[in-house]
Amino acid sequence: MSEGDRRPGNDALTERGAAEELGVERMEIYLLAAKYGAGHFDSLTHLLIFTDKEVDELAARLGIQRRKRSGPSEGDLQVIPEPGSE
Repeated sequence: MSEGDRRPGNDALTERGAAEELGVERMEIYLLAAKYGAGHFDSLTHLLIFTDKEVDELAARLGIQRRKRSGPSEGDLQVIPEPGSE
């Protein structure tokens, strides 16, 4: 999960992060939010933001297990070499 999927300073997820954890497409997360009244739009970024509790509730309503990610993947931790350093 990238930094853009989790809002700094709180435990909120963007629509992309919530969709990844629920295993649905991004368009589906908008439909689920509308149907169940979950999430809110961030006035600064205009992204649909979900709390961890809302994502858990959506997972329960869908009858699926939420795919929580504990930390950055191995690929996220790799350093990109400077141009011409090879």
